[in-house]
Amino acid sequence: MSDLRTLRPRLEHSDAAVRRTAILDLARLGDRDPAASVTLLDHLPRETDERARVLIARHLGAVRYIPAKPALWALYADRSTPVRVAHAAVLAHDQIEGGETRAGC
Repeated sequence: MSDLRTLRPRLEHSDAAVRRTAILDLARLGDRDPAASVTLLDHLPRETDERARVLIARHLGAVRYIPAKPALWALYADRSTPVRVAHAAVLAHDQIEGGETRAGC
């Protein structure tokens, strides 16, 4: 696995498969480095590949990244968002919100 410095430029690659691999690597890195989740959240609005957007949403929910809630809700609320992406976004949003409730936030 690479570090954040080498993974970030791969998010801008023209090949969606390369971007998805970078997203998966960043998600693994995000378990140890919160900057990886920041990077994925920042990239989410620019990502055009449906599967890549789903991967990002799932990661943000899995790590319960609270700053992602507004972006995830906006993605869900935007009726031009593909159904699979909207579904992943609302599930991730609810996963984060559930973690807040359990934590007493």
